[in-house]
Parts: sequence; structure tokens; C-alpha cells
Amino acid sequence: MGYFKTIGVDLKNELKFIRKKKDTPLQPLYEAVTNSLEAIAEYFGDSNISNGEIIISMEYAKRDLQIDPPVYDFAAIRVKDNGTGFDDSGIERLQSLRNADKGRQNKGTGRVQYVHYFKETEITSICIDVKNECSTKLSAKLSKEPMFLSQNSILWFEREEVEFVEDVHGSEVCFRRPIDDKDIKYYESLKLEELQQEIIKHFLAYFCDQRDNLPNIILKRVVGEDCEDQVAIDKTNIPAPSQDDNIQVKYSRIGDENKVLDIERCEEFRLRGFSLDACVLPKNEILLVSKGQSGSSMPLQDLGATDVVGNNRYLFLLSGAYLDAHDSDDRGNFHLLTEQDFKSKERELDEVEVVLLDRIESVANSKVREKFPEISARREEKEKSVEELAAIFLLRKETIDRVRGRIRNTDSDEQILKKIYEADVAVSAQNDAEIKRIMDDLNGLDPTTETYQEEIAKQSARLTTLVPLQNRNILSQYVARRKIVLDVFQKVLARELALFKESGRIDEDVLHNLIFRQHSEDPSESDLWLMNEEFIYFNGASEIKLLDLEYKGEKLLRNAFTAEESKYLESNRSKRLEKRPDILLFPEEGKCLLIEFKAPDIDVSKHLMQIDYYASLLLNFSKEKFKFDKFYGYLVGESIEPNDVRGHDSSYVEAATFDYLFRAGHPVAGFFGHKDGTLYTEVIKYSSLLKRARQRNKVFVDKLGLDPAGP
Repeated sequence: MGYFKTIGVDLKNELKFIRKKKDTPLQPLYEAVTNSLEAIAEYFGDSNISNGEIIISMEYAKRDLQIDPPVYDFAAIRVKDNGTGFDDSGIERLQSLRNADKGRQNKGTGRVQYVHYFKETEITSICIDVKNECSTKLSAKLSKEPMFLSQNSILWFEREEVEFVEDVHGSEVCFRRPIDDKDIKYYESLKLEELQQEIIKHFLAYFCDQRDNLPNIILKRVVGEDCEDQVAIDKTNIPAPSQDDNIQVKYSRIGDENKVLDIERCEEFRLRGFSLDACVLPKNEILLVSKGQSGSSMPLQDLGATDVVGNNRYLFLLSGAYLDAHDSDDRGNFHLLTEQDFKSKERELDEVEVVLLDRIESVANSKVREKFPEISARREEKEKSVEELAAIFLLRKETIDRVRGRIRNTDSDEQILKKIYEADVAVSAQNDAEIKRIMDDLNGLDPTTETYQEEIAKQSARLTTLVPLQNRNILSQYVARRKIVLDVFQKVLARELALFKESGRIDEDVLHNLIFRQHSEDPSESDLWLMNEEFIYFNGASEIKLLDLEYKGEKLLRNAFTAEESKYLESNRSKRLEKRPDILLFPEEGKCLLIEFKAPDIDVSKHLMQIDYYASLLLNFSKEKFKFDKFYGYLVGESIEPNDVRGHDSSYVEAATFDYLFRAGHPVAGFFGHKDGTLYTEVIKYSSLLKRARQRNKVFVDKLGLDPAGP
């Protein structure tokens, strides 16, 4: 009885790696229902599951009796079953953080979802031993609140022998006090019929298999102590699949020159399709299924998410042993590799032969087209659209043929053109020889001759004819977009945008998102060129927690720390590895670039050490293999007084040009056995960045006639 203390594992740190299932407020309920289904099958046997019962209660309290219509506060979710209860092996699994005794695909981490969603989870259970006529009662609480983690525990429990009653057995799980306010709002607004549909959709594969052998599943809405409403889940509201087929997907391996080769070995998957009324099914999708539960989705290539065909939408369930074996600890997020992932990670993998996500998606969608002609017809419509685009933009047939298989019915015209333009690079290889001849002819040019300029113009015209028209259009669009971004930047600094009408203050977020959108991880899609053209080619992320950062496909920070390091990381109640640098970029091995933004009215001189601090965390807690020891920092604001900057840190020097200050070769503190690193830092104004960027782009903007009056 008491706290079950974990030995040999820092539980607080371990919980970070068994993640909360994102955007799924019902995940703890799904975990509890899964356990109930398993407990019922264990007690009654697989062939007598219909003798089982699961009661799911959504419990509320009236906030104010005088309000009409009344307002309800969420109180609890309760899941009760008459399954086997917690026997000795069940209690052992409850105590073990990662226990796969239930099966290879069951990771034993479902209860961690309980503590990620709720501050308090209570479990009561009675398990009977009919042979020995005795009963055991288990009472348990799960939480990651400080009083639990201070004991290095998420579990408190007691067990006792109670009076034996033959028909009294089963478990009850009660969830209280949600951690996230968004989840509270979701539970308070959730209608019982919506909950019914969500549960049916999540367990649809299981319910279809057990259509004639389902337990009695009742959903209740309880206000105070009164049951206001209830609905059931039974065979009458479980849809039957319109199509049920097996598909074969080939395994792949890496061959010579890092090429991905498909081999004869195949993996079998089961694909079930449902054609349902659009009022019932909110979107079209293919869901991957593990252990009867729906998880992540893959694209349905020939239908948009909300498309309706004859008043129907379509749901497909894809299941198989391969998916069961590759489910993850955070439930329903499968460890499946794309071809590109396989190429980059092949040497790190235990599996030499894998089934690629790309191949699964392709074969599944082919089967969908075969079985549902009305969906296939949508693809034919898209083919006509592609032909129209080809005629308008003079697209080459060989390029379209190369990407035809990658064009989905859900793609917009813009997405189709983007794919074609990207593929055009490969088709254009046939022009390389002609381009080389032009380059060779340049060797004969003499800048001192009178005809030099005419020859340059002639060769330029020849070269231009080899550049497809769409590429020239893209170049014009590229320059025009930059012009627009520069103008928006100017209007932000001048407070001329409509968003500043109510408040004249410019928040840091506005400028941050203008340059590199927060919480994104693709610098190539950013406008970091405003700072430096090279920055858009680096790997990096914007406003991401240090502990979530990835570099070259793996976590940037170490996942294990010494006791001394852990003490420092949590000292003074500071969660240091949850800090979010504004922008992190990785130019090359061992180098890291940090950018911090400050609102224009903030005195930058008071924040000079922020980049030093982030650099120190990266130096001391990133994985040794990355060897980060050289850092480059950029502190950007508008309220910059050079004397104040130098007054706070005399190492800074005013640059002779370009209106900025810099500090070179400053040490980055290394501790816990790490050597010091070095940090180069610049302090610069937004207005200076704007001026530099305008100068760099002026010649292109002027040539296109976008700004004849100049900046």
C-alpha cells in the first residue's frame, strides 16, 4: 500500500518521451475502453464477449441553477466494466512502465496517457478467484502532480482481500480535473451522440469483427446524481463495410548507389471501405488500424477531405500485422518510413527490408479506385484539369507524364503546377549539352573588342530559349513576392497595417512570424533572406522547445543526464530544456546559429545575455555526436542605443558600416566536463535589416518594373 516508486529511472524525464497524443481529447477514454474490452474477453472468453458490459458516464455539475438554459461544469469521465478485474499479473503490468506481456504491439504505456490528460485518475477493481472462493480489491490513483513525482511515482495503490461474491467482479476508471483548459471545454460541449460516433469510429474495425458478439455498451450523461440521457452502441449502429479486401505490398531494400529497390517479398494488409452518409462522416480518409483501434491517417488521393459523392463520404480502415508491430508508444502514430526516410536512415535501422509508407499508400489507393468507380471518376476529372493547365502554361508532355502518378484529385491547380515545375528540372537534363556548348563559346569572348556587348546579348538570348517559359514566370513571381514582403516589412515598422489601428504597439510575434513563422521547421519556406540569403538553406526551427528539437532526423538533446545535470536543469523551479529560442539554424556540423527578436519598443541592451544562455544549454546538453561548440547569435530589435549596449557589455564594438554592433570570439560556458565554446554575436535594428534587404533586391525589382521610383 502506498506510492509505487520507480527504481533506476528518472520518471519525470521518462514521461517526456511517452508523449501525449495530440489533438485527441478522448484518448484516455479510448485506453480505458480498450482495457475493458480485453478484461471482458479474458473473463468470459472470446466467444462470449456479449456477456460483458461497459458503462461510460460523462458526469457534470450545474454551474448556476438560475441560468436558462443551464450551464454545466465538467466533473468526471467514468468507465465501468464487468471484466476480470486486476489479478496479480494485471497489478504487475500496472506497476511496470514498459511491459509488453499483453502482446508485442501493446507497449504497456496506455496509463501514461491518463496522467498526461488528467491530474487525477482513480481505479477500483475487484478480481475473484472462483476456485479458491476469494476476492481481491484494488484501489489505485495515477497522477503526475508534484506530490507523486516527488516520490518518483505516478501510481499510488492498495490491495486487500474482501468478501467473496461470485458475481461481483470488474473495474471502474474515473478521470477528474483535466490538465488542459481546451480539453475541459471539449468535454463540456460534447454531446452524447457525438461521443457515440467518435467511439464507433475509433473502434470500428473491432466492432465490425465482433458485430454479433459485442458487449453491452451504454453511454450516459449524468448531471449530479441523475442520468439525464443514455444511448447504446450495438450492432444496429455499427456500419457494415461496402468493401473488404486484402492487398499485397512489396518490401523494399537499399541497393547500389543508395537506390530503393522493391523485392518479391510481400506483406498482406486488410482494407475495409465504408460509404456513409455525409451527415454522419465529417471527412474522407484512410485510417491505419492497430489492435482494432484507429490511429493516424493517410491521404485518400482522389477525394478532398470534405468532398461529397452522391450524399456520401468514404472511410477506409487499413490493418495488418505489420501495422501492429510498428505502432508507437504514443498510440496510433506508426513508425512507418517513406522512401526518402529510408534512404537517409537506412544505416541506423535494425530492419534491412521494410514496407514503405509510400508503397502502402499507392497500393491502397489503387484498390480504392478499383472497388469504387465513383471515386475513380473523380480522378478522370482531375486528368482533364491537368491537360487544361498544360495547354495554358505550355507544359511539356514528358514532364507531366513523369509526375502524373503523384498528382492527386485533392491537389489544387497551384499544387499541380508546383509538382510539374519541380519535375521539369529532371526532364530539362536533355538541354544540358546545349547549355554547355554556350558556356564553351564564352571562352572565345574578348571584353576588349567592340562587338563584346553584342556577343553577350546574343549568347544570352540563346540561353534564354533553353529556359522553359514557366521557369521564367516562376522567377518573376519569386522577385515579386520578395517585393511584397519588403513592403509589408516597411508597413509594419511604420505601423501602417490595419492590425495596428486599435493598438499602436508592434508585438514581437508580428515581426517573428513575418520572417520565420513560429512553430515551423522549414527555413526554405521562410523569409529569412531578409537577414541573410544563406539562412533559408540551413536546417532549423522556429519557436520550438529545446527538448523537442530535431537535427538530422533525431532529437538534438541527450535523453539521459547525470544526477548533477538533472539537479541543475530543474533547480530554482526552472524547466530549462523547455525554453523556446526564437530561431535555431544549423549551417553545418558543430555550428549553430541563434536569432532572438525583441519588440521595437523593448530596450535590447537588457537582453544581451539571452543568446549566451541558449548557446550554453546547447553546448552542454546536446548529443555528443553533434559537437556543437561554435555559435553565431543575432539579437534583433529597434530600440538600440550603442552606448547602452556597450555599457552592459563592453565586448561589443560598433561596426564601421551597416549600423550594427558585434562581439567576436566570446566564450560560451561549458560545465559538467564540457569545454567552453565560442560565440559571435550581432545586435542589429529591424530597420537596418530592411535597408540591407532592399539594396540586395533592388536590381531585380527594378528590372521587372515593380518599383520604378526606387525604394
